[in-house]
Amino acid sequence: MLPLVVEDSELQLAPDVGGSIAAWRWRGNDLLRAGDPASGPLALGSFPLVPFSNRIAAGRFVAHGRPVTLAPNHHADGRAQTLHGFGWQAAWDVADCGPDQARLVLHHAAGAWPWAFTAQQHFALRPAGLTLTLLLTNDADSAMPGGVGIHPYFPRAGAVLDMQVDGRWDSDDACLPTRWRPLASPPPWLNGEAMDHGFTGRRGPITIDWPTHRLVMTPSATLAHTIVYAPPNADYFCVEPVSHMTNAVNRPEPAQVTGLTWLAPGETMTARIDFALTAN
Repeated sequence: MLPLVVEDSELQLAPDVGGSIAAWRWRGNDLLRAGDPASGPLALGSFPLVPFSNRIAAGRFVAHGRPVTLAPNHHADGRAQTLHGFGWQAAWDVADCGPDQARLVLHHAAGAWPWAFTAQQHFALRPAGLTLTLLLTNDADSAMPGGVGIHPYFPRAGAVLDMQVDGRWDSDDACLPTRWRPLASPPPWLNGEAMDHGFTGRRGPITIDWPTHRLVMTPSATLAHTIVYAPPNADYFCVEPVSHMTNAVNRPEPAQVTGLTWLAPGETMTARIDFALTAN
């Protein structure tokens, strides 16, 4: 565990467990679900999504005329898909750290994913906030499909989510997007029904209110897509700012719709998320 502390704010990082956030507390309140690193990243507060977000259907796509096949990496999911990239199942190196900041780095060699890449997470903790910067660099000699994001788990008890969006990708039974439809108004985010969809056209910040405090999450323009995952009867919900839609590498729509980015050799994409806290 790597602790960062500034006044009333305490961040616990688990570099060896997917570069995850194990806990984040402010004035005694858990802002993310707190978990035991021994249980793996899916039990923790948040983990990074690199070099892609969410699912690739059957773990297969074609790049530069070459078929790419990835093994399923979450067998409990039961859908034989590859999801969330590779960073969440890897140990990250601590490249730099101090009382209120840390930089984690992951060097990923080419293999079934034909491109070597370097991912970085920069954490800067404040007395009432946090800034997380994500970087993804293509270290290969050919263009690589790239994407970044985060997968945070927020405590659901007493939570009210406010997020303005203009559309939703409906999902099938495999949690893959099927069709896009416009939304005249945001859905009832946390009404107890199951939700696992991608949303587009996010306007303004993402706000979560609990009875005693408010968290305002402001993603950079790179993270234009948002996945909302709210299982029924769960004590958490997920709001995931990401750079592209689910299964983007297999979609027929243009990049301005899917958000898919092809990084040239040596190119780096950067995304930033600012979290700000106030008392209610």
